[in-house]
Amino acid sequence: MSESQTKGREFEITIQKIYKMIAKNERINASVTRDVKLKGRNGLDEQFDVVYEYEYFGNRYRVAIECKNYESKSIEKAQMYVFEKKIKNVGKLNGIFISKNAKFQSGAQTAANDIGVKIIGLDDLDGYISGINEEFLIPNSETIGEPFWSIVANDKHVNSVEKLFGKTVFLFESKYFAEKYVESLFPYTSENIKIIGVSQELLKLVKSMNDDDRIDIKMFDVINSDLIKSDFCFKNIKGENVSVYFWE
Repeated sequence: MSESQTKGREFEITIQKIYKMIAKNERINASVTRDVKLKGRNGLDEQFDVVYEYEYFGNRYRVAIECKNYESKSIEKAQMYVFEKKIKNVGKLNGIFISKNAKFQSGAQTAANDIGVKIIGLDDLDGYISGINEEFLIPNSETIGEPFWSIVANDKHVNSVEKLFGKTVFLFESKYFAEKYVESLFPYTSENIKIIGVSQELLKLVKSMNDDDRIDIKMFDVINSDLIKSDFCFKNIKGENVSVYFWE
């Protein structure tokens, strides 16, 4: 094994230990394994440096972690797309790209943001991890409403569900109604608002947060609303009422 391979392996072991420690400290039921091969949709195995599997609010998540221990060269955009290809081939997998020393080129940072891969340096790991479980529930442009859609501020730096929604989450049973609401109330500032799909996992977390009085839920009332007059009505609902929309 070459010196660079040895350093790479040692860094992977370090990251594995960090995630095990995090899981223990947060009392998360997690499995952290190194040098993992997962079967892809094309029938071929994909290799990942570290895979972090954990349970959160009754749901199971998998996170693939790419570890780079470069001394001099920077992380390039192409490496992000290679990582993305592996993740998509396996499916139902989130991604983190961790670099010990090397900086991320601007193209790599842009690519990571576009494909939903989180990039962090080793020094930032402790602060980043504090919100990791909720951060993977933050919808991206590909998230489909299951079955709800919502509106949030167009902020790329949101890393928790509470920051995403603030004190209130607005639920729409179709993307069309959400679009009409934004067009009507924010005609000149619509670029500051984005419409997101609420996944089943995120909906379950919203329900739990409402049960703990951390967030209010307002559901669009299509029967009593008049879209032509831009008269939008909402009804306050409790988390227990959201449960009927869970698929399993």
